[in-house]
Amino acid sequence: MPRPPTALDGFGFPSIPVTMLTIVFGFFAVLIAREMPGRQRVWPYLVAGVAVALPGFARLYFGAHWLSDIVGGALFGILWLLVLGIAYRRHIGRSFWMRPVATVFYVSFAIAALWHAPRSIDDVLAQFAPPLPTRQLATEDWWHREWQTLPVHRNERDPSRRWPLDVQIAGPLAPVRARLEAQGWVSQPQATWVATLGLLDPKRRAALQPVLPATLGAEAETLLMRRPGSRPDTIHVLRVWRAPALLDSGQPLWIGTMQTLRFVRPTPAFGLWMPQPDDGETHARVSAVLNDLQRAESEHPDGGLPVLRLRTGK
Repeated sequence: MPRPPTALDGFGFPSIPVTMLTIVFGFFAVLIAREMPGRQRVWPYLVAGVAVALPGFARLYFGAHWLSDIVGGALFGILWLLVLGIAYRRHIGRSFWMRPVATVFYVSFAIAALWHAPRSIDDVLAQFAPPLPTRQLATEDWWHREWQTLPVHRNERDPSRRWPLDVQIAGPLAPVRARLEAQGWVSQPQATWVATLGLLDPKRRAALQPVLPATLGAEAETLLMRRPGSRPDTIHVLRVWRAPALLDSGQPLWIGTMQTLRFVRPTPAFGLWMPQPDDGETHARVSAVLNDLQRAESEHPDGGLPVLRLRTGK
């Protein structure tokens, strides 16, 4: 089976990193669980399971492996772990002082992870960045007719999340950002995990809560602009992603959506911004702010959605 398009060179099946994690953490669990009393023996195996599952999920999420690669790597590691565990149990009869050994192992791993992760995260994420689109459009062809071939909805299994993609932009995004900021819009950076934890605070005002990122083609927004709505629990947003095509002029091509969001709490302990029907209100607001740019607006043949096209470069 060919590797995912974002996978690095090396083995595809099984996943060697998952195999090695299974062997290392699993065998250490065998070592110390043997010295623990009764029901406490389950804890080393739970820790080992978490230590294997999290990197396995990360490699699946970033497209380094297929699910079959992750499962195959874990099963191969478990098979080898059974061999090691049986051999150890048969040949080692003495007990050892388990507590300091376990403390040194887990603390050393935690320190190494905390030291390594901040220094390598950017390089690792860059390795798994989705490839640039290969489809190329002539700029004038895109302006007049080829814009109709770009996606008109964000493709999701859930129909309620198939947001309309009602804006396309050719050129840099700085002019769009500047005009919106002059009218009270704010550019929101991608929400960090610290900001996301704020969604658990029931006392925090909705206006201070972040809008969570959304992906299009496995990429989060390049630009997210927001402006307060007519009610305290509503905002207008513009989300812009890189389009799945390039222009022959070398200018970037973007595709986006204009939405009204409302802050809701699905449970008392958690809230988030959710899209709401607005009968084109946000589309009209953004369009009015950008009316001095070179623009055109036409209904998409697939459903009649009005799509705003903008040119920001020369």
